Amino acid sequence: MKYVFSLVSVIIVSVGFLFFLFNNPYFVPINGVGEIEWLNIFVLLFLLVIAVFCAISLAVFGTMTLLRKDLKRRRRIFIASKVALFFSLGLLLVFLLNFFHVLDWIWGISILLVVLVASFVI
Repeated sequence: MKYVFSLVSVIIVSVGFLFFLFNNPYFVPINGVGEIEWLNIFVLLFLLVIAVFCAISLAVFGTMTLLRKDLKRRRRIFIASKVALFFSLGLLLVFLLNFFHVLDWIWGISILLVVLVASFVI
């Protein structure tokens, strides 16, 4: 129960802070001179990755709790954290490749799904 409560509280705090930042007029990716505000971009990426990691971990843990009752709780937490780490780092990589105009969203997500399915099946 502590694991679920901690994930839910981290999601609420990160989404609440992102909501506050999106409503702040000074939280923009480009300043008035036209320079990129890297700190704002890194804060946005950090909070998004944390929220996505916790949400995926919570979803995988809940699914495994319903479907795989034979596994111990510690093992379910480990598997949920591993899957969430792969997904969140993959989404971060796709976002960065899209941000630097290397790869489009559609191709990036497609390649990410193929790699993730191949890594878990093989």
